[in-house]
Amino acid sequence: MAESPVLFLLDKLTCLLQEEVQLLRGVRTEVQFIKDELERLKAILRVADALEDKDPELKVWVKQVRDVAHDMEDAIDEFTLRLVNHHAHGSLRHFASYINALRARHRIASEIQEIKGRVESISKGRRSIVEAGSSRSNHGYYTSRLDCQGDALLLEEADLVGIDNPKKQVIELLFKEEARRVVIPIYGMGGLGKTTLAKQVCEDPKVKKRFRMQAWVTVSQSFKMNELLRDLVQQLHNVIGKSAPEAIGTMKSDKLKEVIKNLLQQNRYLIVLDDVWRVNAWDAVKHALPNNSYGSRVMLTTRNKEVAASSCTELQGKVYNLEFLPQQEAWSLFCKKTFQGNPCPPHLEDCCRCILKKCGGLPLAIVAISGSLATKNKSNIEEWEIVCRSFSSEIEGNDKLEDMKKVLSLSFNDLPYYLKSCLLYLTIFPEFYAIEHMRLIRLWIAEGFVNAEEGKTIEEVAEAYLKELLNRSLIQVVEKSSDGRMKTCRVHDLLRDIINLKSKDQNFATVAKEQDTIWPERVRRLSVINSLDNIQQNKTSFQLRSLLLFALSDSLDHFPISSLFSNSCRLLKVLDLQDAPLELFPAGIVNLYHLKYLSLKNTKVKNIPNSIKKLQNLETLDLKHTYVTELPAEILGLHRLRHLLVYRYEIENYAHIHSRHGFKLSTLASASIGCMQFLQKLCFIEADQGSRDLMTELGKLTQLRRLGIRKMRQEDGAALCSSIQKMINLRSLSITAIEDDEIIDIQNIARPPQYLQRLYLSGRLEKLPEWIPSLQNLVRVYLKWSRLEEDPLVYLQDLPNLIHLEFLQVYVGETLHFKAKGFPSLKLLGLDALDELKYMIVEEGAMPSLKRLIMQRCGSLKQVPSGIEHLTKLKSVDFFDMPDELIKALRPNGGEDYWRVEHVPVVYSTYWMSDGWDVYSLETFGERERSSTLNAATRSHELRTLWKLGPILENKMKLFTGVGEHVVHLKEGLELIRAFLRAADELEESDEELKIWVKQVREVAHGTEDLLDELELLQTHNHTDGFSVSFRKFSCCIRNLKARYRIASELKDMNCRMRSIFSDHKRYLSQEDTAPHYTGNTWHDQRGDALLLDNTDLVGIDRHKKQFIRWLVKGGSTSSRKVISVTGMGGLGKTTLVKKVYDDPEVKKHFRTRTWITVSQSSNIEELVKDTVQKLLQEMRRPVPEGLENMSSDQLKVIIKELLQRRRYLVVFDDVWHINEWEAVKYALPNNNCGSRIMITTRKTDLASISSIESKGKVYNLQPLSEDEAWDLFCRKTFPGHSCPSYLINICKCILRKCEGLPLAIVAVSGILATKDSRRIDEWGMICCSIGPEIQGNDKLDNLKRVLGLSFSDLPYHLKYCILYLSIFPEDHLIKRMRLIRLWIAEGFIEAKEGKTLEEVAEDYLKELLNRNLIQVAGTTLDGRVKTLRIHDLLREILILKSRDQNFAAIVKGQNVAWPEKTRRLSVHNTLSSGQQHRSVSQLRSLLMFGVAETLSLHKLFPGDFRLLSVIDFENAPLKKFPVEITGLYFLKYLSLRNTKVKVIPNYVGKLQNLETLDLKKTFVTELPADIVKLQKLRHLLVYHYSFKVKSYAEFHSKRGCKCLLEIGNLQSLQKLCFIEVNHGCSTTIIKQLGGLSQLRRLGIRKLREEDGRVLCSSIERLTNLRALSVTSEGENKVIDLRFISSPHPFLQRLYLSGRLHEFPKWIPSLRSLVRLFLKWSHLKHDPLVYLQDLPILAHLELLHAYDGDTLCFKSGKFKNLKVLGLDKFDELREVKVEKGAMPYLEKLIIQRCELLKKVPSGIQHLTKLKVLEFFDMPDELITTLRPNGRGKDYWKVAHIPEVYSTYWRDGGWDVHTLESFEECSHPRSGIVMRSHELRNLWKV
Repeated sequence: MAESPVLFLLDKLTCLLQEEVQLLRGVRTEVQFIKDELERLKAILRVADALEDKDPELKVWVKQVRDVAHDMEDAIDEFTLRLVNHHAHGSLRHFASYINALRARHRIASEIQEIKGRVESISKGRRSIVEAGSSRSNHGYYTSRLDCQGDALLLEEADLVGIDNPKKQVIELLFKEEARRVVIPIYGMGGLGKTTLAKQVCEDPKVKKRFRMQAWVTVSQSFKMNELLRDLVQQLHNVIGKSAPEAIGTMKSDKLKEVIKNLLQQNRYLIVLDDVWRVNAWDAVKHALPNNSYGSRVMLTTRNKEVAASSCTELQGKVYNLEFLPQQEAWSLFCKKTFQGNPCPPHLEDCCRCILKKCGGLPLAIVAISGSLATKNKSNIEEWEIVCRSFSSEIEGNDKLEDMKKVLSLSFNDLPYYLKSCLLYLTIFPEFYAIEHMRLIRLWIAEGFVNAEEGKTIEEVAEAYLKELLNRSLIQVVEKSSDGRMKTCRVHDLLRDIINLKSKDQNFATVAKEQDTIWPERVRRLSVINSLDNIQQNKTSFQLRSLLLFALSDSLDHFPISSLFSNSCRLLKVLDLQDAPLELFPAGIVNLYHLKYLSLKNTKVKNIPNSIKKLQNLETLDLKHTYVTELPAEILGLHRLRHLLVYRYEIENYAHIHSRHGFKLSTLASASIGCMQFLQKLCFIEADQGSRDLMTELGKLTQLRRLGIRKMRQEDGAALCSSIQKMINLRSLSITAIEDDEIIDIQNIARPPQYLQRLYLSGRLEKLPEWIPSLQNLVRVYLKWSRLEEDPLVYLQDLPNLIHLEFLQVYVGETLHFKAKGFPSLKLLGLDALDELKYMIVEEGAMPSLKRLIMQRCGSLKQVPSGIEHLTKLKSVDFFDMPDELIKALRPNGGEDYWRVEHVPVVYSTYWMSDGWDVYSLETFGERERSSTLNAATRSHELRTLWKLGPILENKMKLFTGVGEHVVHLKEGLELIRAFLRAADELEESDEELKIWVKQVREVAHGTEDLLDELELLQTHNHTDGFSVSFRKFSCCIRNLKARYRIASELKDMNCRMRSIFSDHKRYLSQEDTAPHYTGNTWHDQRGDALLLDNTDLVGIDRHKKQFIRWLVKGGSTSSRKVISVTGMGGLGKTTLVKKVYDDPEVKKHFRTRTWITVSQSSNIEELVKDTVQKLLQEMRRPVPEGLENMSSDQLKVIIKELLQRRRYLVVFDDVWHINEWEAVKYALPNNNCGSRIMITTRKTDLASISSIESKGKVYNLQPLSEDEAWDLFCRKTFPGHSCPSYLINICKCILRKCEGLPLAIVAVSGILATKDSRRIDEWGMICCSIGPEIQGNDKLDNLKRVLGLSFSDLPYHLKYCILYLSIFPEDHLIKRMRLIRLWIAEGFIEAKEGKTLEEVAEDYLKELLNRNLIQVAGTTLDGRVKTLRIHDLLREILILKSRDQNFAAIVKGQNVAWPEKTRRLSVHNTLSSGQQHRSVSQLRSLLMFGVAETLSLHKLFPGDFRLLSVIDFENAPLKKFPVEITGLYFLKYLSLRNTKVKVIPNYVGKLQNLETLDLKKTFVTELPADIVKLQKLRHLLVYHYSFKVKSYAEFHSKRGCKCLLEIGNLQSLQKLCFIEVNHGCSTTIIKQLGGLSQLRRLGIRKLREEDGRVLCSSIERLTNLRALSVTSEGENKVIDLRFISSPHPFLQRLYLSGRLHEFPKWIPSLRSLVRLFLKWSHLKHDPLVYLQDLPILAHLELLHAYDGDTLCFKSGKFKNLKVLGLDKFDELREVKVEKGAMPYLEKLIIQRCELLKKVPSGIQHLTKLKVLEFFDMPDELITTLRPNGRGKDYWKVAHIPEVYSTYWRDGGWDVHTLESFEECSHPRSGIVMRSHELRNLWKV
């Protein structure tokens, strides 16, 4: 792919060197050097093109080549531009222009020198990199690809959907009576199921019976002919039951073909050639397959239409074009795989339909995405919506979709280099966009993608490219013209997503369609979709060559393009403003000297300026459907113009002579148009001015392919005829007379253009031109207003290729006669306004291919065409405003001519009425006269279409001369090494030398980052205001100058270090493949010891084992195959448990066939399959087949399936790490309904779920040992045969607590303790206090460290920093989820993904760590969201060791802690008095404090420089004032002062221009400074605290926010804003501005006034990303008026409303994603349950003073997912009814302060899942009825509930009574209680 820009540049360099351009002295030499080097690199690039996807390092190298080619191209074009501008100036300005040009040339010369240095550097590394890339990519990639493709051969029919009909059709083709050998190619896009279909056909019993001799050969992309032929020989010998000759191993291909031919000659055979990519593969084998007249067949599957066509051409075979699944079948497959055959939940249907639409009916895609969705939470719509919204990111980052990505990518990878750019270009168009065929071709040409070929125009070459992409099934035709030409095309949406990833990866193009657009370092091609807003905010360097705008809502007239991109547009080659809201020609366009393509199509532009002549390189000017009617004479100066398209339509119902408008040229210009020698398309030019000269000049345009002329006069006919004879390349000709009665005189064309295909004549004809019947290539003819007296059919009927014929007022006769055999190819016939026509006769055999007939306004034609019944292929007949007599005759059930059209599927009668079309179908023909209503007609207002014709260098600063070059080299070196680091990351544990090298790279990277940030800081200070005194300005300038020189010097030093590191890097490249892996035998075998443990060594395994055995044997011998997965963190004993189950006698007896496969982390897929075969053969005591070692994965899987097909088997896959390992074997394990089972052990939860979910198996999440079990195991191993000494119990319990029930840890630590002197308490105490150092230094814990470390090592690189970050939190600290996510983002750990916010990507990272059992959920919200997290203590200790080893972070928690030499992240625990305050912290980036009691002062703590800080987290710190030092931290991204006593935020907080998170929750801040609105990057603004006068129940104003700022709308990046108070004078303005914060996910509003309700509703409707909304009125009795929301957002999940409601908001029941709803102080008059009961996923509902009625009734079947229900202060409530079937999942019910409710809720006994029932301050009468042991009459209703409490507020605290205590006291409020002083948090938002 990098070859395209290099080739383009080489052409440009050649031209530059050939032209005697006056380059500055020395630069010519540099240009020649660069050209020569690029020539040498070109060959390597073609090799690299095929390898870069598999080698990240090679990919970086190719990127650098691409970048240097682009930079050189820019430099040359800049030079050319300067030269042109210099020559353009007049003599008065010549001298000044010369000086400016000289400066520019010197600058460009300097750039070329710099580029030369980069090319030299790139060239040096080219061979080693490509060779290493080639060796590394020789294994792995193709194996995994073939594994997943071969699975199609193993699928069982029950797994398939939509295959029955295709299977039936292919079998019919096989059985067709044809004695000769016939080839049946199955053709279609990758992933359609061609292989699956072919296999199912072959397996059909009828096919097996008919074709006894069958063989299946997989060809694939990289087939080897001899191996393919040998395989076929072997298979054929197996079929006939004979051994293949031993000599086949040495036979040449010709001999092998002879053997095959002899074997097949006397047999009826069926050979399948699967996955054929090229014609030569078929040509190589076809002669070995004899045409033996026995009815033999060859089936072939291919993605290439050319292969399919050529394979069946010789013997007239039949291509079977496999189509995409129809919508219903696609939905059926989707639901089967996603919901395991259950219907889709209604609340997910819209989202699922959206996802399915993106799959586009592609089975592979549907199955892959379904597998991913099957494990998602079906209650969390947002998870599903994110997949829908960011499908491209899902494909990129989801391992479960990797196989799909590879299969679809194969077609892209197989493309020749010149087609890759063409296909990538399609990503610039919006999703589902129909791309105009000619628009695409012209764009490709303008971009330079199309290579010139001798004998063809560049457009014809581009057409060939397009056909090739169509043949390869990479693009699809959306719409064809009536004569069969492609009009529009598109790319399958999934393939688009995949090539979009490649486009981003190669920085091919940038698509800006939302505010979360990921901007690359440089932008060369830009596609803007919907809005320009995000362009303005972007700071990326634009080096634009192409700009395309789609569906813009912004007006461009007052928003010139130059203001968007400043000088970045001047090298533009492509500017496509089609459909843009534009009324004026953008003035800046005329300065774009390099512009080749300009489209203003479908805009409102009226005038083109004279200065258009400056666009000397323009090739396409598209002004179609604009209001341009005249072009300036200067247009003739555009000598390279190839396509000049200027016209528009004005039609309401039927076309008229002036329906189309063209353009005028002045008389002088018309007489000179012949100078535009390159013109290929010219339409439509108006010829009524200077017409005779114009007609003559047109003859000079010999390259014309399409010509359109308007307003032609009769007298100009002769001149035009003469010119047309010269246009030998003409393909399309359109001529329209000046009026419809003006004669078009074009009779005298003796030599018409022989390739003319389309002819449009509008105007009177004296007779039909005699030359028309000679046009053998004519496919379309339109004749309008001809008024011929002689039947034109006589002259046209023998045209062999005529497909489309339309007549409008063509003939004045009474009869049209279509004779037999006439019009052999005609498919569409249109007849309009033939006023005299009375009869139409169609003889049998006429128009045999006609598919559509349109007849309109033929008022005298009152009979249906005679003989229409002979048109057997007719698909539709349309009548427009035809006589009623004709229409009545066609009525069904009695119409005399109905029988004539009965065979036509679609017949319509249409009438123009009241500015619209009334369309009647055949069944409703009688409705028009019976009723004037439109009920029977389809109403349409559409026009009848029949008659229509590197940011560092560019963004941050200006570097000194020479420094830029060092930064570029540093950047390129680091990019190259970064790719290698990802591989080295896995090896450094076992290679000390490599570890040191990685450390050096890290230090250089950190040092460079610091230097560049310092430089940016200096630049920022230069632009700040405030130096009122010139001396201060001068002194500041001097200081900055010194600092810059220091930084420049240090950057040079860094570059030297990088060169040294790079030379070491080359050495490591050669060593990489032989580097030792720490997963070797030295320790890995110790994990295998789990298979050898005796029962006496185990604790706590029995209960797990019994459960497993029940699952294994349940269902007996007839149940379907099931998968049982065991998941959990490393060291829990998964292998041990499964081994004990596997060896149990009952299991052995039940499963006669058993095998155990250890997978492990470093398994190779092919070895895994081979190992499975060998183990099974060994278990069954069968011999190993000959050639097993050389068999492919597909062959091995077939063996596995055959071995197990009729057996009840148990297969264990132990220690599975990756989903592709399971995917590689699952189809080989047959679902044979014999009760077979598969067991899997894994550390990954999603892998466990996916493997089990398809078979409706089980997932067993193995938990740590209970406290008693852990103590038992600990004592057994530490004190064998004895109990723990009493004086050691506390210490031992402390040590055991750190093991957290992990058996491996308990056994390992016990092994150390067992050797220690039990009398030395101090030794035991030291282990308790310093388990981390013990792990590091004790060999006995080495195995524990490695086993737990495996999970870390297996992480992708981007997750390693995230997990290491958890080590900065104190031991046993509960980490808030959102705090962690924001910290990760501020640290830069989160990689942006298209379609997702950074927070959503971070959520994915978190889920992946949870999925891998590396972190644990500590707390969840009541609606199921993760609230807090923690990490296992021992894993934390291991992470601390790794963090320390990599100098990732320093943790200070005591005076003796040693700080590393350079600290980048510092976490202070408990105390500041570490004694190291004077340590340098100039590289400090993050500072976090936990549990610090001392008063904070940053300057005292760090007297040095800490100005590069990006994270400050002072949550819970003893802080009363805002630290002033913070405001000088320019790079600060995250600032948390949560839970401090800070009251005031200073105004100069506005200096923190990079701040993203400002967390002031639970501070005393009530007002923010005005400058806060300057923080344009702020994403999270959290300011609120709680204030309770009483500590029992929350009050209305318990939560306090902050006063909102007037210009809050400036904070466009805000995602969370809570809570703001809006009860002041400017509230309406503020609330309006909220609607502009389109990124908001969470919004909290306090003190809303009733009169502002309508404005708020309007703003809320605009917040399309909102997930949580909280609104509180001014007071308890004040109204919240939210009635005016008409279109609420479907993804709103949490809603909190506090204040009176006049009526229940009607929009709330439509919130299908709502999971939590709080209504407080609503005082509703009508029962709110009626509106809420059908919310599908509502999990948490709380109502406080929400309803004034006396009864609440929960209906049967309602509140289907409710888990928590709270009812508080219902003053009138007397009865609660719960019908059977209501709230089936309710787990917690809280009722409080309902003083009139004296009975327990009726029907509470139906709530079988209720776990907790709490009463707060409820009447004694109710509580008394619940006494147990017969004393309470309603006790039986709550007896099934595990926890029932009655609680009362007394004396400043809560008295909590349990159910058991109810009977021990005579009064409900006395007896046994639990005392609590904590605030009830139920009502906290």
